[in-house]
Amino acid sequence: TMRSLDQELAPRSIRVGSVMPGVVNTPMQDKIRTEDFPMVDYFRSLAANAASATWQSPNAPPQGALDSPENVASFLAWLLLEVKADEFGGREWDINDAECQRGWLGASR
Repeated sequence: TMRSLDQELAPRSIRVGSVMPGVVNTPMQDKIRTEDFPMVDYFRSLAANAASATWQSPNAPPQGALDSPENVASFLAWLLLEVKADEFGGREWDINDAECQRGWLGASR
């Protein structure tokens, strides 16, 4: 598991964490929505509710809609460049988690 790998590599100053970026508006999502599978309507609704505005600054991901790649990239940049290794390692980082958002959005303001 991720936590076991983190514990194994930590003595070598290598930390392992897990990132959950949410559902992101990417070409893969475009392709998924053309397929026929049980949850396709859910993914189509996320796309229909996605904001069409140009990304301006980091924000909590929209509920019930696709997030922008730029917003997720901002979250990942914060994790990799600003979160201390000891805090990062062995943890799941969910862009939809309120605690993660406080750290990320607080740092970007």
